[in-house]
Amino acid sequence: MFPSRYKLAALLLLIGLSLGLAGSPPDLQISRVSLPQYTRTQLNNGLTLVLYENHELPVVAANLMVRAGGSYEPAEKAGLANFTAQMLLKGTRARTSTEIFRQVDALGGVLGATASWDYINITAQGQSFHLDELIRILADVVQNPRFDPADISKYRRTALSLIQRFWEDPEDNANAVLFRGIYGDHRYGRFLIGDRASVNSFVRKDIVDFYQRYFVPENSVLGLAGDFEMSRARTIIEREFGTWRRGLSLSREAFSPPAEGSRRIVLVDRPELSQVFVRIGWLAVARKDSDFLPLSIMSQILGGGQELSRLWELREKKGYTYDINSFFESRLLPAAFTISTFTKTRFLKETLEFIFAEIKKIRSAKVAPEELAHAKASYLNSLPFRIETPLGTLAQILISEAYNLPLDYFDSLHDQVLRIEGEEVNRVARKYLDPEKAMICIVGPAAEIRKDLERFGTVEVIKGMPASKDRGPFFMEGLGVN
Repeated sequence: MFPSRYKLAALLLLIGLSLGLAGSPPDLQISRVSLPQYTRTQLNNGLTLVLYENHELPVVAANLMVRAGGSYEPAEKAGLANFTAQMLLKGTRARTSTEIFRQVDALGGVLGATASWDYINITAQGQSFHLDELIRILADVVQNPRFDPADISKYRRTALSLIQRFWEDPEDNANAVLFRGIYGDHRYGRFLIGDRASVNSFVRKDIVDFYQRYFVPENSVLGLAGDFEMSRARTIIEREFGTWRRGLSLSREAFSPPAEGSRRIVLVDRPELSQVFVRIGWLAVARKDSDFLPLSIMSQILGGGQELSRLWELREKKGYTYDINSFFESRLLPAAFTISTFTKTRFLKETLEFIFAEIKKIRSAKVAPEELAHAKASYLNSLPFRIETPLGTLAQILISEAYNLPLDYFDSLHDQVLRIEGEEVNRVARKYLDPEKAMICIVGPAAEIRKDLERFGTVEVIKGMPASKDRGPFFMEGLGVN
């Protein structure tokens, strides 16, 4: 779904839109925001520290980010990063999982772990007067996991259940097949939670090897935000993380970027569905690429601005859908730009025709100054919502750390966005949104929609089959996914 923080910014601009788009660019109110002051330093063992004091509320949030995610897994071990992250919470040499969460709960805190493609986060939040205990538990979880075989077997059952629900959901079907089509055999084309075959193959050594290779201080960043006193926090962190041993030989692979593909239309046959789920995507840019911001503004105009975007007409005027948006992912290597919607089977042809007509328009027709100004204002006025809490501020700081962005990147966004011209919007649309290179994925009843879909090119039909003992929770015939 579309991020809610943009919706408020979009609604605030509707008044301006009601005045019309004729004449010179409107004088819109645009917020200029900067990250608050924070301290960035490093322990002797190479662990980077990011410390942000904020005394508005008596709470603290700690985030240990490890620079390794799903893209660092061996090819045959899809889902290993996510599995390893979750296993960190299943017990240490000193505490069982039950003891960990009882202690955290007694502190009124929250402990969690998540994996993305490029990094893993282990987080702890709670009241500030429990800072010492929270950091001690976080350090224990990160440095002393026991990876007990019984816990591995137990979580494997949970992971397989998640995979089953994943493949039963048509939205997840559409996203997974789209990204497999865009990224192909590249690591980004796998499934972050893994598949049945890979998860069943995990043994303790796989998890230990991944952990020992990447969970080292020189490959990690510890962020702390909230109500604490700097010298005390530094003392606690030194005590709990200062003895974390460096890796023997951290070697980060230099991955090749995904290869650009040609137009492909994949239809996932789900005859039980009464509507269709539509995904259209292209390979775009890495997070650090200079085209990232022009693409962001282009997306605001096309579909990312929702109520203010061109594709929103599909809902407001044509009534073909309740939701449509465009977005692209942040990754260390080139990532996908995606248009996402759903509609009734009888509207599929008209929906695709409308989307591709708007793509053609944004690639060639001059962007009106007023439309460009509103897109910039909407984007920039969303920035204050990203840092309205200490945790949000910490997240923005860690984004710069994760994607190797300049430390002043957030502060420079205002001027960078205002410098974007309409010609740049057209240029990036022409460069990255070539209709002849689009990956199109449709999930729905093939018998009802295949004929309409063939108007746009050759259609590959993938049969989605229900659960079976041999094929796993949901088998995608043609993709080899189970």
